[in-house]
Amino acid sequence: MKNIILLASLVTLSSCGFRADSQNVNSNSGTGIIGGELVDEKDPLASHVVAVMNMAEGAICTGTLIGPNIVVTAAHCVYETKTSKIKIIFGVNADAVQSTLEPDILQEYTRTADRIQVHPGYGPEMQLLQEWDWNDIAVLRFRGVHPVEYKPIELLSRTSMLKVGAMVRLAGYGVSELTTEPVDPKTIDNIEEAMEYGEVLCEDDEKLTNCLKVTSTGDGELRQTQAAISEIKKTEVVLDESKGHGTCMGDSGGPAFYENEKGELYLFGITSRGGPLCNDLGVYTNAVEFKSWIESSIKKMNEKN
Repeated sequence: MKNIILLASLVTLSSCGFRADSQNVNSNSGTGIIGGELVDEKDPLASHVVAVMNMAEGAICTGTLIGPNIVVTAAHCVYETKTSKIKIIFGVNADAVQSTLEPDILQEYTRTADRIQVHPGYGPEMQLLQEWDWNDIAVLRFRGVHPVEYKPIELLSRTSMLKVGAMVRLAGYGVSELTTEPVDPKTIDNIEEAMEYGEVLCEDDEKLTNCLKVTSTGDGELRQTQAAISEIKKTEVVLDESKGHGTCMGDSGGPAFYENEKGELYLFGITSRGGPLCNDLGVYTNAVEFKSWIESSIKKMNEKN
């Protein structure tokens, strides 16, 4: 299954390049997203997070339930995709739900999007125009309502509650392990496509020098981890994911949660992009700064009934 990833932006965010050493094979792994853990279906966090399947691309993203039939995710997960090709999957194991032959389970735990609002300020060209504040956010409405086990989550009330150095919780259905090894690009069929989908990374994309073959595993199951806030931009929050904990391919669109002293979770971040090997910085759209747009988008979608 191909995973959505904006490679050009991810390489830009890396403060230094990587070297392909013919003597080394590296692994970036953990039992979670990257360095986390599987989410138990009884964990309250599980009641807020869903998988967002782009059936046209064969790609998995993550989303967060914010209303009875409303999900917020990353714009790049659904951009220019036919609405009916976007499926919402409920359950800690999205692959198991999607592949089941039981019609009752499919009816209860899968939904089809019927309205999509992508932020008008988002576009793939953003990665060429500016480094930060990409407006990478979209709101989906699906048919029916969420399963009884699920519960919409509240948005954090204000950005000022976020502090540099504070730990936040992340969740997603993306890969939990990346393995890299040096590769001769001449041996790769359709090298352009392999690079587009993150299967091959090169230090110089034009000259195809110092290339690595990237193997990823573990997508489809909901995992969680924690990372510290390193910077707060105008409409984005940057997390330090250099310590082996963070998001990766397939986690796009997933939540970053603020947790208060009572253990209550509030949504503030939408996973946008990060380092090409998921071990550098993670960039999250600050949904708090888009609260008015989210509310107006929901109203607009409901008016189309």
